Amino acid sequence: MTAAQEKKKPDPSSMTFLEHLDELRTRLLSCLKVLVLVGAVCGWFWLPITKFFLGFAPQRPVYYAVDEDRVERVVSRQEYERLKAESPERVRLRLEQPQIAIGPAETFMAAMKSVIVVVLVVASPWLLLQLWLFVAPGLYAHEKRYVVPFVGASSLFFFLGLLFAYYVGIPLSTKVLYGMDIGGMVDVQWTAERTLSFVLRMFLAFGVAFEMPVVVFVLAALGIVSPRTLARQRPYVVVGIFFAAAILTPPDYVSQLILALPLWILFETSIIAARIFVARRQVAEVVE
Repeated sequence: MTAAQEKKKPDPSSMTFLEHLDELRTRLLSCLKVLVLVGAVCGWFWLPITKFFLGFAPQRPVYYAVDEDRVERVVSRQEYERLKAESPERVRLRLEQPQIAIGPAETFMAAMKSVIVVVLVVASPWLLLQLWLFVAPGLYAHEKRYVVPFVGASSLFFFLGLLFAYYVGIPLSTKVLYGMDIGGMVDVQWTAERTLSFVLRMFLAFGVAFEMPVVVFVLAALGIVSPRTLARQRPYVVVGIFFAAAILTPPDYVSQLILALPLWILFETSIIAARIFVARRQVAEVVE
């Protein structure tokens, strides 16, 4: 940036209310343009995006019987076993992910929600950058120094939460819940909208919950709480973890346990990290 450009740049402390509004309008328009652009690209790929989220429904066996004209029809497992014993060539077994739609716009809304979520995730770096450009001029130098590590750590743990949900949380919980057919009395079929809501809620729950180490570390670094206090309040924190997991996840104990147990481990890890940080800071203060 040249000296002339630096002179033209307004000082945040001397900007009027209308100038702040104009700056906010500029940032919002920039965010809107990026959202429209990313939305157009993601909208073009709406089908694979929607299939990605709905694809978390576990596969289950679907039994088919074949007539003389080679036309297939779905049959029960009992009829499948009977036909297989009589003439094996008349039956087919496939692993499928059957989901149903019980409303006229259910599949359309599922696709829309899937695309919107991906658009927000893809555009989030630019949105955060615009927020930073709007807020940064009003911060002190020492405050700016802590923002980048905080944002970096928050993004890292949020991404780790998404990975844990993708590889462990969602597959395990869907497998358990999909298999609860009450001893064969219930034909378990998930709707597209319910499947999508479950998957998105699980992703969000794990992403937000994995921010706990960052929150605990910041509180300890600011001196609001001490590692000793956190350790002493462990029973209450554990109860709070299970309560938060019950709120964040869908209403089933499987998802709650899958989220609460990693959170407990992260809390214990946060206490250890906070102790190390506080100890090093005390040593540095003594040396100074």
